[in-house]
Order: sequence, then C-alpha cells, then structure tokens
Amino acid sequence: MSGADILDKNGHKHLFRGLDRPSLEWSCSGDIATDEYVIMQSWGANVVRVALNQDCWLDDPSNSLYDSQYADTVDEQVTNAISAGLDIILDLHWSDQGSYAEAKTCFNSTAGCQQDMADPHSVTFWQQLAAKYASNPNVLFELYNEPHVGGYMPQSADWTTWLNGGTSSGYTVVGMQQLYTAVRMAGATNLVVIGGLDWAYDLSGVPTHAVSGTNILYATHPYDTSTSPNPTGWTQYFGSLSATYPVIATEFGARGTTQPSGCSATFDTTFIQYADGKASGSNPSQELSWTAWAFYPGSCTFPPLINDQVAFTPNAPGMVVQTALTAGP
Repeated sequence: MSGADILDKNGHKHLFRGLDRPSLEWSCSGDIATDEYVIMQSWGANVVRVALNQDCWLDDPSNSLYDSQYADTVDEQVTNAISAGLDIILDLHWSDQGSYAEAKTCFNSTAGCQQDMADPHSVTFWQQLAAKYASNPNVLFELYNEPHVGGYMPQSADWTTWLNGGTSSGYTVVGMQQLYTAVRMAGATNLVVIGGLDWAYDLSGVPTHAVSGTNILYATHPYDTSTSPNPTGWTQYFGSLSATYPVIATEFGARGTTQPSGCSATFDTTFIQYADGKASGSNPSQELSWTAWAFYPGSCTFPPLINDQVAFTPNAPGMVVQTALTAGP
C-alpha cells in the first residue's frame, strides 16, 4: 500500500471490485457450490467476500455450535476462490457477546447474531484464522461485519469503544485495535479490512480514532436505508476518508425499495458512479473498492443480485453490478 492506494505486486494501483457471498454465517455448512466462484469471475469480479460465524469455528467444550468440518469448509472456499482467480475477504459476520449460550439462542432466531461489536471469543477466532492464512496474500481479513456501538448516532465515546473496547449492551466488547493486533501477533501481514460504526456505514470518526498499523482498508456499508443514502452524505461519512486511507464498501444495495417489476437498480447505479469518481478541485478521488451485496437469491429487501442458484441469473441490480464489473475499475 502507498498512502490511500492499494498496490498490486507490480506496484500498480489496484481496486477490489467483487461480490458478497453469504450463508456460512447462518449455516455452519453453507450452500456454496464449487462453480460459483468461476461464475463470479466471469462477471468480472476480482474478489469475493465470504461471511463467517465464529461459533461454527471455535473448538470449545462449552460451544455447542462448533462444527468440526467448518474449518475445512472455509478452506475449501479459499482454495476455490483463488483457483478461480479471485482474492477472498474472510468476514467475521456473526458473533456471540462472549457467551456461547447467547450464540446458540441467536443462531436459532430470525434476529441472527449481529452484535454491537466483537467480543473476547472474536480475538481467539482471529488468532486462529490469521495464523492459518498468514502466508496467503490473496486472503483479506475483515475484522467485524457491522459494528454499531452507539447505534445510528455514534458519539466520541462510542468511537473510543470501537477502537479500544469497553462495554456495550451489557457485555464486554473488544476494540478494533485489539483485533488487529491479534492478527499481526499471529504472524499475518495480510490486508485487514476495518468497518466503521452505524452498522459500518460511518467512517467519520476514523481520522481521530485510526487503528495503529499498516495494510489497513476501512470499510463502509452504504444502503438506501443508511443514515444519509445519497452522494452528499457519502462524502461526509466515508468518501472524504479516501483521500487519506483506502476505502472499500464491503456491502451496498437497495433494501428499502421494491419496484412493481422487481428489485430497484437505481441505488446501485448511483453508488457505483460515485465509487468511480475522480478527483475534482478540492474534492478527493473516491475510486472506492467495493463488493456488492449479495450473490444470493432473496427478497428485494435482502437485497439480492441474482434470481436463482442454478443459472445465477442476475436481477436488475445484479445486471448493473455485472456490467460495472465487466467494465473493470
């Protein structure tokens, strides 16, 4: 990396552009077919983000959700993605408040396991995962999916908790600095992705609460339901940071609108145009990296990019994303 730019092995500026593949957060076995990564690459993707669950991974006698095959399943995704020509972001998507009892409860509920922030079990997860892939530069680590200490209006104290840990919702949370350190202490120099607050949308507190380290990208999650779902707000909440640090939108999409004929593609079109923005006057270049949510069928509020898991037919937002990927960064 050089300043706000990610560099490839030849020293050229690189943008990650790809797709999100969920399912290994809500199912320890997932449902990812071997050929899916080849299809993603045929769309023009150069990276895939795979969502994980720490409680499927952690081998602990108290953890009833542990699956002895989960590590092999994750390794299969890494192998298949890289074989298809993709880098892969391993994303800690679901956690457990540091309580395996909480993990079991939320795992079996419709609410899922998106907690305010990482917990002590997350440190163990990253110590183990980072050690396993420390020698593989094609693997990126996203430390925590959608931190939301302070909810939609995080204050300075919430950013301090985000960085250094503390308490939220009655449990001990672990800060991004500790998670990052756990990765580096495991011997891994891989790129690390760090999401902001307000469910990862808000990066405005990063300049005064930056994680100390190197090879860091900051992640945002813009949706049409976000605090400010338009380009003016985007610059305030995350776009301006791209002048100082690499920024990647590891999720984006339209969750709040459904057209009579199907899912709306308007938001995806607008965001991709913004992410391609060049420097103009005093405005920094956005040129953000991104992975679009999600290469998985579902209702428009999910939101999906495909209609099925057989032909992987893109819907309207999927066609916008596919066209952008094919065109290249």
